[in-house]
Amino acid sequence: MGSSTDPYHLHYEREMSESLLETLTSPKPYETQQLNWKALGRMVIHLPAKVDRKMEKPKPVLLGETKEKYVIPGTLPILKAGIPLVDYGVKSQLCTNLDKRPLSDSSTQTAEELLSPLQHEIFSLANEYRDIYYPEMNHLNSDEIRTVYCLHSLNHVMKSRDKVLLHNAKLKKYKENGQSTDDVEFRDQGLVRPRVLIIAPLRNSAVKIVEKLASLLLPVKGQIINKDRFYKEFGEEKDEEDKKENKKSYKPEDYEAVFTGNTDDSFRIGISVAKRTLKLYAGFYKADILIASPLGARTLLADDFDFLCSIEVLVIDQTDILYMQNWDHVLHIFQHLHLQPREQHDTDLGRVRLWALNGYSAHYRQNLIFSSVALPEAAALFSRRGTNFAGKVRVENVVLPSATTVCRVLVQLPQAFHRFPTPTAAQSADDRFHFFTKKILPQYRDLLMSNTLIYIPSYYDYVRLRNHLHKEEYNFGQACEYTPDGKLAQVRNRFFLGKKRLLLYTERLHFYRRLTMKGIHHVVFYQLPTFPNFYPELCNLLQDAFQNPKYRGDGSQTCTVLYSTYDAQRLAAIVGSQRAAEMLTSDRPVHLFVSGGS
Repeated sequence: MGSSTDPYHLHYEREMSESLLETLTSPKPYETQQLNWKALGRMVIHLPAKVDRKMEKPKPVLLGETKEKYVIPGTLPILKAGIPLVDYGVKSQLCTNLDKRPLSDSSTQTAEELLSPLQHEIFSLANEYRDIYYPEMNHLNSDEIRTVYCLHSLNHVMKSRDKVLLHNAKLKKYKENGQSTDDVEFRDQGLVRPRVLIIAPLRNSAVKIVEKLASLLLPVKGQIINKDRFYKEFGEEKDEEDKKENKKSYKPEDYEAVFTGNTDDSFRIGISVAKRTLKLYAGFYKADILIASPLGARTLLADDFDFLCSIEVLVIDQTDILYMQNWDHVLHIFQHLHLQPREQHDTDLGRVRLWALNGYSAHYRQNLIFSSVALPEAAALFSRRGTNFAGKVRVENVVLPSATTVCRVLVQLPQAFHRFPTPTAAQSADDRFHFFTKKILPQYRDLLMSNTLIYIPSYYDYVRLRNHLHKEEYNFGQACEYTPDGKLAQVRNRFFLGKKRLLLYTERLHFYRRLTMKGIHHVVFYQLPTFPNFYPELCNLLQDAFQNPKYRGDGSQTCTVLYSTYDAQRLAAIVGSQRAAEMLTSDRPVHLFVSGGS
């Protein structure tokens, strides 16, 4: 592919016009349009607002061999069909390794033959350096998505490397021939070497990413440097293997997919890429790709943040798990991107791209955010922290009735959804608390309402409610992610026997442990769960099989849910988009669902 049409060349080897810069730094940099593709579905496309195109004459500065040109603001994406993957600007070595079939000619393989429909669509967008927010990842398609962003990251790093090596060779040749290099300017680098940052939650995710990078980059004879050390530090721990043998309880598939292997959440590793080698544990300023957990990056940021100043491709994988860990750490990384470096780190400033020296790197950075649930926090990060001139694509599909999780409630259970009024998102926590303590909680003083589990997604809400129940002298137990195992077993037993009438249960505890809580007669969702599948999981714990034999089958079980207009996404994922819209706009504040039963 000629450099004039290569997406890498078009995105990174041109300067930014003043009018485009003005647009991107304005309060409303983007205009939105919608588009539908077959695998991704409905996409909201953000493109830079129309730039005033008074023909700005490009200055005819010699930049290597090309005349300097300005970057072109993003336009509506078009899905190409029937074109070899090589012609997308993908290195032939990567195409060959992507094609696992023996004896096939990868130079003519079309993108559709080498990639699944979902991969083809995501790759087409990523390859044009657009930002992507895809909130429909799951344990079945996560490997496909990982393949795409690893392919894109390696392709990016290899093109950058080739450009630097080519220019090095030219400079060397000039010197050997005694030519002056004063007039020659090769601007092909950032302020520091790391170009790709992949943020992932757990060490087991890092193993999958490194294995994917290796399978795409290395032919059979290729080599991974420091491989043994990597598996020793990132592979399964010995007690993990013992755990497998002693495993009694059943856990859902999605839980197993996340928590199998090394689940340590503090790590960082630098990787340098050469043609036939992948060097793990490269020093951060000698690495091309950095893989880190938010905690692993944050502990380093206290002393040094220069390694984040030239990130060109930023991937956030399994964003929903990062949200469960500590979202602050993720925001902290974003606040430290593209800051003025404190040291030079052996950089030849004569070869740093002008847009990087001018401090425009944020407009060139691509953000790829993948999540299994639509999180308002991730959407805010995507819209506020990205000003990529190539535009942004947010996948936003409606939840059809067939995909709702409320359908998976198997027990016969009346579910009352209570809408409470609140004027702003900031005010909603207070309004929820007052509504709950005044309207809902007093009903649970009644003797008939024993064995009530109150599910609370936010830890702050949990603390506030716990303090209130103490003050009002309720008979209640508490189970959160910080409760020691012994205490947890004790409170579960007391709740099961009816000695504790109420049990406060946090979402994080459920996320990390997926406990089968027994003896629940009534469940209250103080707020809807972040993960829609938790809703039926908890409702189905009201089955007879999980009850104390003494209390079986009086049929008076209930489920109560609190929601407001600011829970729209969570509500849609559980009851479906159309029904959620009706429940949010209807005059009636209470909606009743009855599930199960013959």
